[in-house]
Amino acid sequence: MKIKKHLWKFGLGAIAVAIPSIALTSCGTTISSKTFAELVVSDDTSTLKDKSFSETTYNGWRNFMIESSVTNQYGIPDHYTKETLDMPDINSNSKDLDLAKGYWRRPGGTRENTFRQIFNGGANLIIAPGFNHKEAVEKVASQMKDKGFILLDSNVDATKGDFTNVASFTFRAEQSGFLAGIATAEFLNTNADVFTTGQGDDGKLKVGGFVGQAFPSTTDFLAGFQHGIISYNLSINKTTSKNSAATTKKEVEWVGLGNIIGNYAVGNFGPGQGVQISQKLINDGKVDAIIPIAGPQTSDAIGVVTSGKRPVIVIGVDSEQEKITELNKPLIGQLGGKALKNFDGKNIDNPQVMQFSAVKKLDEAVYKTLVAIFNEADPNNQNYNNTTNPASNDSTNVETDKAPVQGFGYNNIGTLSNGTVGVSEAGLEWVKSFNSTWFGADGNLNLEELYKDEAYKKLESSGLLYNHNLSNLTDINTLDDSKAVQAPQFIDNTNRVVSALPNNNPPATPNKKEGSTSLNGSIWSLKKGELKQKPESTEPKKYTI
Repeated sequence: MKIKKHLWKFGLGAIAVAIPSIALTSCGTTISSKTFAELVVSDDTSTLKDKSFSETTYNGWRNFMIESSVTNQYGIPDHYTKETLDMPDINSNSKDLDLAKGYWRRPGGTRENTFRQIFNGGANLIIAPGFNHKEAVEKVASQMKDKGFILLDSNVDATKGDFTNVASFTFRAEQSGFLAGIATAEFLNTNADVFTTGQGDDGKLKVGGFVGQAFPSTTDFLAGFQHGIISYNLSINKTTSKNSAATTKKEVEWVGLGNIIGNYAVGNFGPGQGVQISQKLINDGKVDAIIPIAGPQTSDAIGVVTSGKRPVIVIGVDSEQEKITELNKPLIGQLGGKALKNFDGKNIDNPQVMQFSAVKKLDEAVYKTLVAIFNEADPNNQNYNNTTNPASNDSTNVETDKAPVQGFGYNNIGTLSNGTVGVSEAGLEWVKSFNSTWFGADGNLNLEELYKDEAYKKLESSGLLYNHNLSNLTDINTLDDSKAVQAPQFIDNTNRVVSALPNNNPPATPNKKEGSTSLNGSIWSLKKGELKQKPESTEPKKYTI
């Protein structure tokens, strides 16, 4: 099992995972948590089975729980059976994963009350994917220090409190978007005969995208995607200047939607609300590829493509959406009898609208954070030396690719280095087709080579979403910020859509005051039948809602 290999590699000691006694609570219907944790989706329109953000988060938690159960290596008491910890497979559409069954719930009337209800229902940890949980997490976490939170796609404000019980994760989604942009440009060029000669085409290759709401967590994807296109175009220009024969590859154009970031936003993530902007880009803008960063509105873009007569591919986000049968659709009638080719030159059998995705690996982020929290030898990986990379057999630290993931009391930054952002496996093959020098002998990305790319460096230092055609660029460093898309509503008095990174492998930053002791996950756990830390009472605390 892949997950098992991860844990053995980490040299993880005894992870003690236990389920508290169920508490009877409070006002309204009491829902008893099935495990020591429960997941709260981002808003009241979200669902666990969304084939994207929430589902990927759940899978990371599930992977950790199943591994804990299967190996029985982590001191789980006998009265917590394998069946209890062997969480339902979301792909089976188990009724156990319906709302209010003890694994997940929506925020409800107020997030704070919902969080307290979960803790009263027997859970000790809340997994909260979504930036809109931030304020409620800050409030409840500061009041309930013996309970923990994993906050994804946002981080608490350490100036507002001492958050020793919060592990957060923000993602450099522009790194995923960059690779997806490269893959898209290479895919379109390989299949230029299909995308430039169909009905309504003008002989050019064009791309575009939109977001559900304009927040840094979504626009990072979009800006990174555009910079991938820039890098591709720059490569063509350099190739042409060095050779007498012009390259056969075409530059890829960007279909802009105006000079303010709001023009790229639907205003919400509701299903069906992305049809109009998809039609604008596909039918009016004649894009050959579209990246919708809008949750269920991905289906809206796919619907516009499959109801039309022109071939267009849709780029997935968050998870490997090309693998989701219910989401993906065949691209047959739009091809006019022509065949799409793969990166190896072979015809693609049963071509689909979606070929690859830019991913935030929330499953990896949740899994690695739980591993850190329950690392017996070094809880939360708090003693991890950020200046060195420990040997994989060093049981005092958990090696997480090239960068540490830490637990309670820390905000992690998801990067290519720690394996929590990237492009799906199918997309990676197209990146390799574009530039094999970015890959090592083992077939994996050689990040040191990628980081030398001029467009990538520009993205890392002052990433912008540009509001102009990208086809005749010679030096992106000469671009004027006046040509950038304005985003003043969420970036302080600047045009920048993507914030600067201090380096490509930033360490986790504290969510706590210097010298504070982080919550230790073992306080909820039993090891081989004995208390690791005796609780005040055998009954879980109840909190006023």
